[in-house]
Parts: sequence; C-alpha cells; structure tokens
Amino acid sequence: MLRSLKMPGMAQAVGDLIEQGAPALDAAVPMLSQLLKAEMAKCEVRSIAYHMKVARFPAYKDLSGFSFSASEINEALVRQLHRCEFMDAAENVVLIGGPGTGKSHVATALGIQAIAHHRKRVRFFSTVDLRTRGISACIPSTACRKRPFAYDKILYKQRHKIEIAFGRLKDWRRIATRYDRCADIFLAAFTLAVIAIFWLQE
Repeated sequence: MLRSLKMPGMAQAVGDLIEQGAPALDAAVPMLSQLLKAEMAKCEVRSIAYHMKVARFPAYKDLSGFSFSASEINEALVRQLHRCEFMDAAENVVLIGGPGTGKSHVATALGIQAIAHHRKRVRFFSTVDLRTRGISACIPSTACRKRPFAYDKILYKQRHKIEIAFGRLKDWRRIATRYDRCADIFLAAFTLAVIAIFWLQE
C-alpha cells in the first residue's frame, strides 16, 4: 500500500524493520494498515471527483435514470457497453438518433461508468463545443462510397502523424501516465519522448 501511495522510502523502511524483527512494529502494523486504507480510499474518491470535473459532463446521468421503455434503444446492447469492455478492445461506439432519443444520456452514463469503475479518462464534447473550437472532421471516404466527399489531404496526413505519435507513446508508460501533472511538464516530457521515438527509428 505504501508503494501505491508513492511512498517507496517508507515501504523500504518497513521492509527493513520486518527483517530486523522490531517488536514495536508488530503492534503498529494494524493501526498503520487502517490509516493507509483510509488514505487510499480518500485518494480514490479525490481522483474520481477530479476526473469527473475534467470530463465536463453537462449533467450527472446514469443508466438507473434512463427509461428504456420510453426509448427504442436496445437495452441489452447498452448494458453490454456499460461494462466498458469496448474501451479495452480500443473499439468505437457511435450513437445515432434524432433529438431527445437519449444519445447524450447514454454517452454520459458510459463516461461516468468508465471513470468511476474502470479508471478511464473521459472528456465530453458537444457538437457546439467542437464547432466553437473550429474542429471539423477530416477523414477520407470509404472505397465503396459512390460520391466521395472532399477533405483536406495535407491536414489528414498531419493529424495521422499525431495519432501515430500518441500510439507509440503508449510504450513510454512513465510519460503516458503523467496526465495528472501540470501541462508544461507533460508537454516537455511528451516532446522528449516523441524526439526519442523518431530518433530511434532513424
């Protein structure tokens, strides 16, 4: 537990005391264990609250508050998605339907479940948010499409390079998991990792 709380020094000291057979340690272990469990629980609650805030959900919504009887949504499929197994498989989920059909409710419920029970990082964007940021789709049409739509090929190649870079970054776990640090430190670490990755490929 000490190592999970990022206290390697204390963990090593406790190990040394155990090897030495310190008599006072046996009496202190139960109390220390309870204190560490309380601290871990507090850290977990604080972490969930932080990621809920970062996700910027428009409102708290879960499946218990969704009326499947009043919707045409496939309840069995939604509950299967609610287990968040598609995230571990790196699969996409697209919710299609008219206004008021429950898309945002289900999407929010999936995001909250991912944060609270699977320790995933989530960010909620509405269409208005994306347009305000000047973000638009830049994806080529499928080969079977009769009327391909136009897209910026140069921009697509640039975005593809970024996707590849973040994909390679997963191998650099110490960098990829520093999401809780300040932006400047993360950007500096990310820049060094990307330089190292592409330098190694040369």
